[in-house]
Amino acid sequence: MKTNLVPKLENITQETKDYALEKSKKLEKFYKIRKIDIIMQMEGEKYEVEMVVSPERGSLIVASSLGEEWMPAIDSVLEKTERQLRKLKEKVKSHRLKKAKPEAETTNEEKEPPKVKEEDTYEKVVNKMKNG
Repeated sequence: MKTNLVPKLENITQETKDYALEKSKKLEKFYKIRKIDIIMQMEGEKYEVEMVVSPERGSLIVASSLGEEWMPAIDSVLEKTERQLRKLKEKVKSHRLKKAKPEAETTNEEKEPPKVKEEDTYEKVVNKMKNG
């Protein structure tokens, strides 16, 4: 996994950068990730952190957060990203299950021939109508 930190300000401390990088590494436990871009900038008087995640499968995941300080903004954007990664993982998992079920059903059908209801002959139908 490759992680890029893009600070758009010069006054971001090394401690804050390290914190963001350390926290972003924890995202790999949710899904396989190819690349993470962390963009840190000021939005008026608030701190904005944006995270762009490129998973190995699926589309880009983008999350952003505003906060009064860097640390809460980083934590918030990580929670949003985790939520999206979990959702992606469940989506992929459910698609796999849907593909697996039809195969299982066909193997059961091959093992047991379907039960065919015996059709009534013309004579049986006539007898039923006569007898009521």
